[in-house]
Amino acid sequence: MMKNFTISLFLVTISAFALGQSETKEKASVKENTQQIGRISKEQFKKMIESYPDAQIVDVRTEEEFNRGSISNAINIDYMGKDFETKIQELKKNTTTLIYCHGGGRSAKALQLFKKAGFTRTAELEGGYSNWN
Repeated sequence: MMKNFTISLFLVTISAFALGQSETKEKASVKENTQQIGRISKEQFKKMIESYPDAQIVDVRTEEEFNRGSISNAINIDYMGKDFETKIQELKKNTTTLIYCHGGGRSAKALQLFKKAGFTRTAELEGGYSNWN
């Protein structure tokens, strides 16, 4: 009887260990998939827009620049505005967020602020809007 109990306890311990390992790998995989923060090409940016129709597209240029032309469905939050960090807090942090500026300078800086604010799936358009068409 003691032998059966010892074998059962051993099997339960191994199962729990294996389950814990599986959970750890799964959590790491999810974290890896959601921590997509970086600069991407125009082609990748367009593919992201197609793949994620609910993506938040954020133009970080000035209102004047935005009014001269922008990517379809983009919202304008001026990186140079005093309330930039407050306004990005109003966005959904776990939704794919695509950002761009004119040439890539402001959006590169903005990307760091998005990351600092806890956004988990954020990408920046390489070359900015000037590279879009």
